[in-house]
Amino acid sequence: MKALEQILLQKQRLQQEMLKYMSLRQTSQEDAADLQKRILGCFRSMSRLFSDAVKAEEYLNMLHQLKDENIWKMFTSLLDCATTFNNAWSIRVDLLKSLGEKHELYDFVSTLSMRCSYLLVNKEYVKEILSAASEQKSIGNTKHISSCMDLLTAISSFFPSLLSGFEEDIIELLKEDNEVLKEGIAHVLSKAGGNIREQLASSSSVALLLERLCLEGTRKQAKYSVHALAAITKDDGLMALSVLYKRLVDLLEEKKVHLPSILQSLGCIAQIAMPIFETRGEEIISFITKKILDCSDDTAKVSADKSEWGDSSHSCLLKIYGIKTLVKSCLPCKDAQVHPGIEKLMDILKSILTYGDISPNMISRYYE
Repeated sequence: MKALEQILLQKQRLQQEMLKYMSLRQTSQEDAADLQKRILGCFRSMSRLFSDAVKAEEYLNMLHQLKDENIWKMFTSLLDCATTFNNAWSIRVDLLKSLGEKHELYDFVSTLSMRCSYLLVNKEYVKEILSAASEQKSIGNTKHISSCMDLLTAISSFFPSLLSGFEEDIIELLKEDNEVLKEGIAHVLSKAGGNIREQLASSSSVALLLERLCLEGTRKQAKYSVHALAAITKDDGLMALSVLYKRLVDLLEEKKVHLPSILQSLGCIAQIAMPIFETRGEEIISFITKKILDCSDDTAKVSADKSEWGDSSHSCLLKIYGIKTLVKSCLPCKDAQVHPGIEKLMDILKSILTYGDISPNMISRYYE
């Protein structure tokens, strides 16, 4: 999967630079020197994505000299994500025919047209993945479902526009009673939600489904769902996250069974919407320090026959999750500044590392 992601990343960069170059070709020639400088900058960036950067830049400069407008129209079509696979293939064939096999740019254009087109990944491919995921769910093949979700996540990370038009299919998969599908689709929406926000706006069930995962799902589901809510709703999700945040904080005292996912959701909200978190941040910090990190409390009590730090006990995991939430509350993704609570957090971490607990008077069984 890492190899595929690298391929898609390079493909994305090449497309972006090619689109920038195509736009510059249409720019007025009033400042020819500046325009030429910007075009050369695009060529330099694109050339680095080829094995022989020097030769690639030379070929790009030669390509720039071609006056046949049909060639550039064909490149424009290849760069359009709405172009179907069959059409893209035909366009590429016509493009190469227009040059001729004996043209010195033939091999380079063959490679360039393949790499900047949507022949490798396209809307038809996305449709097949969604269909396969649905079929595998019926069969109960978790491994194949996971593979489908991994592919869809990779595509949505680099080419989110390819998911446009498949909103209903995505929603249906999110509704399925399958944990792998829920996690995968939430992850996909966290990546591509911003590109299909308007189409999803007509379905109120999406936000409700994601909110439920934030409250009752696994920690991964909660993490992806918070980011998905921010992506698919207006104003970067401030209103949706505000409503969710209130429910999460209220549930801290009421509901112990879903604490891991609740803590995860709170931490993610702190990172992407610090102003919301700060409205009741003190309550959360107090709950974590007194009810989770303080060993004397029943919430974090460990069974007598288990070493607190020797295994992944429920109590130990809760402490880890609590610390992670505290750390996230001091590390917002945007406008990062020195947070006023960082010193208190450092004191807590220092005590835990020194004494095995939040207080020097509460030595863990590990040291007994």
